[in-house]
Parts: sequence; C-alpha cells; structure tokens
Amino acid sequence: GAVNPEASLAYLRGRGNFNRLTKESLEQSIVQFKHAVEIEPAFAEAWSSLAAAQGMMALFGYTAPGPALQESRVSALKALEADDQHYMGHAILGWVHWFARDMTAACAAFEKALQLNPSDTSSLHGKADCLMLAGQMDESVRYKRSELTIPAIADELGVDIIIEGSALQS
Repeated sequence: GAVNPEASLAYLRGRGNFNRLTKESLEQSIVQFKHAVEIEPAFAEAWSSLAAAQGMMALFGYTAPGPALQESRVSALKALEADDQHYMGHAILGWVHWFARDMTAACAAFEKALQLNPSDTSSLHGKADCLMLAGQMDESVRYKRSELTIPAIADELGVDIIIEGSALQS
C-alpha cells in the first residue's frame, strides 16, 4: 500500500546517510529509519534498513556488537512482521544469525531471501559463504560469480576476487 510521504522522506534520508557508512552517517540513518517506522509502523523497507544500519554499526566496530546485533535482529523481525515476503528482512536476519554463529538459521534465511529476490547480492554472498563452510567450493564460487555479474555490484567493485585459487573478474 501507499506509504506516508513523511515516512518515505525520512526513509530516503536514511538511505542517503546509510550509503556513506561512517559512524556518524550510520547513526543519522538509524535516527531517520526509526522516525520512518514511528510514522509508518508497517514500513518493511524502513525496518529492514534500520536492521542493516544497526548491524553495520557492529560490523564496523562503531558500537558493541552484542546489543547492536540484538537490535538488528529485532528490527529485521519487525520488517518480516510487516511483510514476510520482504527479501531484505530475511537477508539481514541471515547476517544476524551468521554473526551469532547460527549457521543453519543463517543459511536458511539467505535461501529464503534468494527465493524472493534471486539477484540480491547480500544473500548471494551469504549463500556462497554457507556453501564454502559446507565444503562445496565449486558451488560457492558459482554464487560468488553470480554476485559479481549483477551489473551494479560488478561496476562498483571493479576488482578481481580470489577464492580458493579461482580468479573472479568483474
């Protein structure tokens, strides 16, 4: 359905700040995403973006990982409560499980996200990592290659990646 324009604006401001990936910009994005979901509690994209920003704060060492990952988990679950078919909620939940070392739950979440959006680079990356841990290196490399063939990510990276002796060129 239609999203409240003020919530949409807060969300878009949050995405702009999120993409800078500095501590300050992530903190600002969290404030803006929270504002968006206060206005529009069923705004799945804002919830999943909030979850991503909270997770990135932990990943980059900007905050204590335990509380940040718990907040990220709660926000990802709120995204799925708002829309259980929202791929990004599943993808973020996958990364939360990954960093909590619950690989079974992480891999299942990445799989669900890919069912909903087969070209999601975050989930392709997670699926490749799951396959690597399972000892399925050829399949893992195939997923890494597919991640890099998504035009936006391949252009953005512009680098070669080496996995188990196989060069992946963008």
